[in-house]
Amino acid sequence: MCLTSLRLINASHALSRTLLCIGNSYIGVGTNTQYYIFFGGVYNDITPIVDTNVLTNPFTTVSGSTTVTVTDAGYNPSVGDYINFSGASTVGGLLIDGEYSVTAVLSGTTYTITAIAAASSSATGGGTVTAEYEYPVGLNVYSIGTGWGAGPWSGVPTPITFTLGTNPFATTSGSGTITVTQNAHGMVNGTYVAFSGASAVANISAAVLNTTYVISGVTTNTYNINLATLS
Repeated sequence: MCLTSLRLINASHALSRTLLCIGNSYIGVGTNTQYYIFFGGVYNDITPIVDTNVLTNPFTTVSGSTTVTVTDAGYNPSVGDYINFSGASTVGGLLIDGEYSVTAVLSGTTYTITAIAAASSSATGGGTVTAEYEYPVGLNVYSIGTGWGAGPWSGVPTPITFTLGTNPFATTSGSGTITVTQNAHGMVNGTYVAFSGASAVANISAAVLNTTYVISGVTTNTYNINLATLS
């Protein structure tokens, strides 16, 4: 077996081999985005589907651009997640069919993908489309620590919680960056924060806000989160 003969998507996280009692040998390969089973000389993508929605005219194209905006009020993927589209009709000169990954999250109901070619016109359509959302992707890096606090020996650290003031989120039209006000927060760029209890802001759903983000643009009393870089 030669692994280089297969294009595995992203970094391999695990490799396992199972020998069934009937004599068939299976090898499972997990990456940070997909899970494969090797059997009979073929790698089969068996990444679980976590949600399936039937959409009506979900695609919006821009002439000369490969970026396609997808509208789906039933599921909120994160950047890097994979979706399988089927049943679509041509829109803007493009046929959106097969597997795509999310390139940006614009709101609680819209995200973007990249088509294999540029659209010939600006349009909204696609007809009746089935969207199958694969299991959310994971990180493509890992770290190993030693000593007290590196593992379960010393227990799991308790997160520091803070109650934000009224209306802490500030949005800008056309931008995926949100400024969060938290007085004297003491954090630095790259810190992870997880929100809960937030309500929708400027057409951004609570489901999109109430998750984990990496902060940037830190000042004494504010920091930024980016909807295009959901953790």
